Formats: sequence, C-alpha cells, structure tokens
Amino acid sequence: MELRQIQYFIALYEEGSVTQAARRMNVVQPAISQQMSKLEASFGQPLFHRTSRGMVPTQAGEDAYAQLRPIMHQLDNVRQELSVAKGVIKGHVAIGAVASVAGSLLSSTLNSFSNAYPQVTVRCTGGYSADLLEMLRNAQLDVAIVNTPRNHSDFEVEEVLSEEFALFCAPGHRFAKRSRVDLADIPQDEFVIPSSRHGLRSVIDMAARARSITIRPRLEIDEIATIEDFVAQSDYVTVLPPIAVRRAYRTGRLKRVMLTPAISRSIVCATSPSRPMSPATRL
Repeated sequence: MELRQIQYFIALYEEGSVTQAARRMNVVQPAISQQMSKLEASFGQPLFHRTSRGMVPTQAGEDAYAQLRPIMHQLDNVRQELSVAKGVIKGHVAIGAVASVAGSLLSSTLNSFSNAYPQVTVRCTGGYSADLLEMLRNAQLDVAIVNTPRNHSDFEVEEVLSEEFALFCAPGHRFAKRSRVDLADIPQDEFVIPSSRHGLRSVIDMAARARSITIRPRLEIDEIATIEDFVAQSDYVTVLPPIAVRRAYRTGRLKRVMLTPAISRSIVCATSPSRPMSPATRL
C-alpha cells in the first residue's frame, strides 16, 4: 500500500466519481483507476461498486475509509506543524457549519481568515448538526459549528454563541407593532418553521412542551433562506434565532419581535479529542 493510493482512495470515496477525484488530485482518470485496482488487490477485495451513478463504497470501502482518513489527517497535521517551524502557516482546514450560522457570518469570517493566512486552503460544508458531527467523527471535518449536541461526550465543545429566538414577520404584519409575543398566541395556520429534521425545531418544540403547547405549523420549510423570503412576502410568521435572518431584519425586510417566554440556544465549536488541532485549524 502506497501513500499515493491512500490519497486517491480518499479522494474517490469523498467525491464519488473518478472524474471528480482525478480533478481534485490533478491527475488523469486512468491514474485513479489503476491505483485503485492495485489497492483493491492488496486488500484482496473490492472497495467500490462501479455503478452508472458513480463509485459506491462497499462495506470494505467504508471500513477502509474509517481507518485511513484519520491517518491522513494526522499526516497533514505533521506537515502543518513542520511549516509552522519555518514561520509559515500552511495546510488545509475543513469546516462544517449549520445553516443558521453559515448564511450570515461565515463569509465575513472566511474573508478575514483568507487574507491573514493566504497559504491555508479551506473547505466549508453546510448541513444539520447531527450530520456535521458524524463527519467530524469520521475525520471529514476538522471543526463543526453546530447547535449544542445532546450527547457530546465524543467531542470537545466550546460555546461560541448564545442567543434568544424571536418572532419574525413582515413589517406590515399585526405583530410588527408589538414589543413581545407569547408563543401560545401565534396562530398555527400563520406559522412556518423548520421540520423536526432541523436542530432549530427541536429547541422550539422543547420550549413549547414546557408550556404544554403543541406546535402544529401549517408550513414546515428546512431552508432558512426560503422561510425568510416567504415570511417577508406573506402574512405568515416564523420563530428563529436572529443570526439566521440577520441581514433581513437589519435592513428592515423583516420585523423582529421578542418572545415570551424566552427561547434560547447555544452554538458550539466541536472538535475531536482524538485528533489534535493543526495550527491552521486552531487559528
């Protein structure tokens, strides 16, 4: 087994396509196929199913990825540590962030970071907290910015943001003139919030259950940007953390009204305790 074969295997696993893996590794497609054949021969079993939709990992491929990805991650960290010794920050950082953060703050953060550290490459992934934490566990991410996990014993977590939810509506809505709205007073047929797949929904439902309120919204939409656009053009209201629709209420497109009782959530930075952070990731 050669280091090059492991690199090609990881690229193929994550890209799901020989074409995309070759582009990522800056080699021709036959090089990927040839090295994968050699790697499968060394393992004595196939690592991928070749399908019309791309390369699908076999169980052996899944197991190999789970073992090899952390090893490559550690090698990358060694390279970064050695470059720091020369006074230069280099390397690659993979970040995952929930949409309610990524949509409003991630671009400005990345802009300042890339200007300060031009030799660090960054890959950003959006998604749900559970999915991002699983990617972090599998060494597909270095950092996950997520809602506080219910069980975070597998991760190191540091709170980076705590905020209260609010009701958001169009400026002409009847609630727009109020300073506060009780959660129980929100008409269910005018309510649009994310579905139960979404981490924000679990926070809302938990607060509602504490008040013996059953949430049955007329519309459930997981895409925050879609909720924002819909509410701004309709008589519907939503309940979200302000950071999720930061631009909309700062520009007056949406009106923010505080909730009674308060509903709050925490955003944490999660990392893996088994994989020390590289200098680039730490920065």
